[in-house]
Amino acid sequence: MSIRNRKKDSTDNNRRHKGNKTETENKNKKARRKDSQHDVEPKSHELGKMWKNALIVFGICFISMICYGSSGVADISKYSNIHRKVDAPKYLHQTFQKVEHYLTSFVCAGTDGFCHSYLSAVPERRTHNTKQFIPSKDIILVLPRAQCITDLDALRDEEFIRIELLGTRHLESNKPLDSGAYLAAYLANRFQATREGKYSDSMLPFFEILPTAHSLQTSLRHPCLYSITKLELLFGKRTLALQIIKAFRDMILSEYNSFAARSIRFSKIINKLDYIVMRINVMSRSFGTGPPGSEEADYLHLPTILQVDDANMSQKEILEKELEYYKSTSGIELEKGCRAMAPILDMWDHHARPNVEWKYDNDRQSFVVAAKDKGILKGSDVIVSYGKYTDTHLYAKFGFVNGDGSGWTEGSIAVFHSIPDAGLGHQFSYKEKNKKVLLPWLANYLAFDDGYSHCIEAPSTHDDKPSTPRKRNHHRSYEFKRMKLDLLYHLSSHRQYWVFKLPPRNPDSLPKKSTDTPIMNDSVPRFNTRSTDLDVGARINKLLFTCRLITLHEDDLDGDAYRFLANALQEPKDKTVLISRDSDLLEYRALNCLSRLSLISLSQYPNSIGENLSIIRNDGYRTPEWISSHVKLGEMQSLEVLRRYALSGVTEMKNKIINDFESSVEGNKQVKRQFLEQQLEMRQNPCRSNFLV
Repeated sequence: MSIRNRKKDSTDNNRRHKGNKTETENKNKKARRKDSQHDVEPKSHELGKMWKNALIVFGICFISMICYGSSGVADISKYSNIHRKVDAPKYLHQTFQKVEHYLTSFVCAGTDGFCHSYLSAVPERRTHNTKQFIPSKDIILVLPRAQCITDLDALRDEEFIRIELLGTRHLESNKPLDSGAYLAAYLANRFQATREGKYSDSMLPFFEILPTAHSLQTSLRHPCLYSITKLELLFGKRTLALQIIKAFRDMILSEYNSFAARSIRFSKIINKLDYIVMRINVMSRSFGTGPPGSEEADYLHLPTILQVDDANMSQKEILEKELEYYKSTSGIELEKGCRAMAPILDMWDHHARPNVEWKYDNDRQSFVVAAKDKGILKGSDVIVSYGKYTDTHLYAKFGFVNGDGSGWTEGSIAVFHSIPDAGLGHQFSYKEKNKKVLLPWLANYLAFDDGYSHCIEAPSTHDDKPSTPRKRNHHRSYEFKRMKLDLLYHLSSHRQYWVFKLPPRNPDSLPKKSTDTPIMNDSVPRFNTRSTDLDVGARINKLLFTCRLITLHEDDLDGDAYRFLANALQEPKDKTVLISRDSDLLEYRALNCLSRLSLISLSQYPNSIGENLSIIRNDGYRTPEWISSHVKLGEMQSLEVLRRYALSGVTEMKNKIINDFESSVEGNKQVKRQFLEQQLEMRQNPCRSNFLV
C-alpha cells in the first residue's frame, strides 16, 4: 500500500491501522531481503519513505487518541480537524459491498417490508435509482414499524433513559430537552452495547451504515462540526445563517452537558463526540410519524410509579396515561407527533419537488412510499421531501442545499441584537438576556431619532424640572423615547417581528436524474418580482409593526402616541402591543426604517451578491464555499427584495404626502412646507447620543 493511498484512507477505519502497519512492515522486510540478496544497500529515498511511513502511522494514532480517547470534555470545534484524506480501494470496496447489502436486504429482503422490484442499489452514492419506469401511485417501499426506532421507544427504555435521564432540562435556560435528545442518547447507548457484544441487535446493519464523525466532517461536511472560526469565515459574524447554525450547535452541546450533569453513568458510557454524531443523525435522518396511535399502547410500558388498573382501560386511555407522564415529567408532548429513525427512507435525497411521497400509515403500522403523479423515470434517483425548509435551515440541519432556488429563503432585520427564539421551534431556544444587558443594544434601533429635527439625548442630571417650553418638550421627547425602548424590549424576543420568509425563487425547478449532478449549471436562481406569488407586502407586514414602533413620533396616532405607549406599558408582559398603519407620515418613516435595516443587514455579509455569484459559477459543486455562497445568496437576495420594496413604498408615500399637502394647506404654505420637509427628512447617520445615561 503506497503512502498516497494510506493518506487517502478513511478516518472511520482507525482500528485497521495496526493491520496496515504490519502489512507495510512485511513489505519492507521483503524489500530488504531482496536488496541483501544482491548485496545492495537500501536506497536513501526508500529509507525516506519508511520514515515518512512511520511518521504517518504515528500521526494517525495520535489523532485517534485525541479524538476518541477523551471523555468528551471539548466543544464541537475540537472535531473540526479529525479527518484525513485517505483512500484504501480494498476498504472502499468492502464498504460499498456493505452498503449494497444493506440497500438490497435490510428491508427489501424481509418478510414484513417491501421494496419495488425496479429499485436498484447505488452504493457509492448510498441511494436507489430505478431500473425501469415506475408508474404513478405504485408503492415502492413499505417500512414496518418494527424496523424503525422512535423517540417513544427511547422514552420507554427503563434500563437507561428512564433511570438516568428522563426529566433533564437545559442547564442555562432550564427549558425541557427535545425528545430528539433522548432518542440520540438511546441510540448511542444501544449501538455501544451492541458493538461491545452485550446483546444481539437486529438493527445493527442500520447502525453500521449511519454516517460517522469522519463522513459528517469530510464527504457530508455538516456545518455543526465546523469550528466557529470557519463558520464566521464563510458566513460573517452576525448573519442569519450563522445564528441558525450556531443554535443547532449550541443545542447539541447543551443537551450533552445537561445529560452529563444529571448522570455520571451517561458521561462514562457516551463521550461527547459519539453523542454529537448521533444527535446530528437524529436531526438529519428522522421522519415524523404523527401522533402515536392506539396501536402503540402497551400496559407494560407504563411507568411503574403510575398506579393504574388496566382491567377497565382502553388502549387509547393507556397511551394517554403514558404520554401525560412524559409531558409532566419532561415537558415532552408526543401527542403532537413522534419522530422515527427510518432505514432506507433516510438514504434518499431531498428536493422540494420529489418524485415520491411518503406517509406513516397507522393502520399498517408502516411508512409507505409511493411514486408521485408523473411516476419515476428509468435511471432516476429516488427523491423524497424532508419538509418545507428555507435554504438556511435546510443547510443548518441537514448539511446541504440544492442550489436551484426550489427552497424558501429568509432574511432578518435584527441587526443589533440576537433573538432568543433561534428558529428551531420547540427543540431549542436561548435564555432571554437580562434587560439591562440588552437595552444598550436595542437603543441602536432608536439612534436615528426619525421625525425629529434634533437628536434626543438624556437631560442633564440637574435639569429634573425643566423651566422653559423647549426644555419641557425635550424632556417629554426623552421620556417618550424611553417608553419606545421598553416596548421594543418586549418585542425583541418575538422572531416573527424581525425575520421574514419568501417563497422559492425557482418554484418550477426539478431535480436531475442523479443527485451528484448540479441542477443548475450556467444560471443562478433569482426572484421574479413581478410574480403574484411573491406578495412581499403580506410577507413582511409584521416587520412593519417593528419599524412603526421604532419611528413613532409624539404627534402620531392623532397626537395621542404618548398616552398610547404609557397604556401599552401597563399591559401584561406576555401581551405584544402592535402599532397598526396610521398616518402616511408614520408609514413613510417605517418604510425608511425597513430600508435602512435591510441595508445594514446586507453589509454584515462577508461577500457581495456579485462575489457569491462568482463563487457559485467557478467553485466546485457542493464544496463548503459553493454551499455557503448559495445560502448567503438566498438571504441577501431576500434582503434586497425587502429593501427595494421599502424604497418603492417610501417614494410612493412621499409623493402622496406632498400632493395631499399641496391640495389642502392654506395660508403661509412656505413655513408649513419647511415643517413638512423636516418631518420627511431621514438621517443617514445615527445621532451620537447619550440617550441611556
